[in-house]
Parts: sequence; C-alpha cells; structure tokens
Amino acid sequence: MHRIAIDFSRRADVPATVLLDDPVQSGRAVDLLLDCARACADGAADMETGRSAVEPERLRLMLACAETCRAAAHVMILGVPHHRELCEAAAGLCEACVAAGADDDADECVAACRACAEACRNIVVH
Repeated sequence: MHRIAIDFSRRADVPATVLLDDPVQSGRAVDLLLDCARACADGAADMETGRSAVEPERLRLMLACAETCRAAAHVMILGVPHHRELCEAAAGLCEACVAAGADDDADECVAACRACAEACRNIVVH
C-alpha cells in the first residue's frame, strides 16, 4: 500500500486568526483537529502495517477523517471564511469514526474524534 504523507505542523508564524469571535475556541479547535488528524492517520498506518486488524471500510474512513481534519485546521489557520463547512464535514467524519470504533474505547482515533467532533460542532453553530 502507499504511505500517505500528511503535514500536521502548525506554523508558529501564522496566527490562528479565524473569523470567529473567540480566538481561544478557534485555537483549541485547530489543535484538536490536528490531534485528530494525527491519531486517525497513525491508526490507519497501524492497520496498513499489520499492527492491528485491517478493516477496509474503517481504514478508508480513518484516512478520510485525517485528511478532512487536517484541511479544516489549515483553512482555519488561513482565516478563510469557508472553515465552517470544513468543520462540519470534519465533525461528521469524526462522528462516523467514533461509531465505527465504538467497541474500542482505548483507540486513540476514537478518543481524538470525540473531542474533535465536539469542538467542530461548536465552531459550526457560532
């Protein structure tokens, strides 16, 4: 399988100044989005390398969640007003990841997705 390279870095020289009234909330959301992207990508990599059971549907879901969360975080950092749509998509994928991994509460992806989905839902409604 192909390895997917995703940049999870948050550039220190680019402030997380998104179009929200609460920069603390948006900064926390960016951090949770990047944490979630990392956790889902790592979990998918573990499946690909055989360190955990391969579930093709869950693998694709985790990769989609990782990429969407990464994109949502970076769009928020850029301050583009379309970040809410990406946050909504990220929340939906995070919730699907939680449902797919509901039997494994110790799963880092599931834990990260729970926190990320909540933060993203807060961004969408504000």
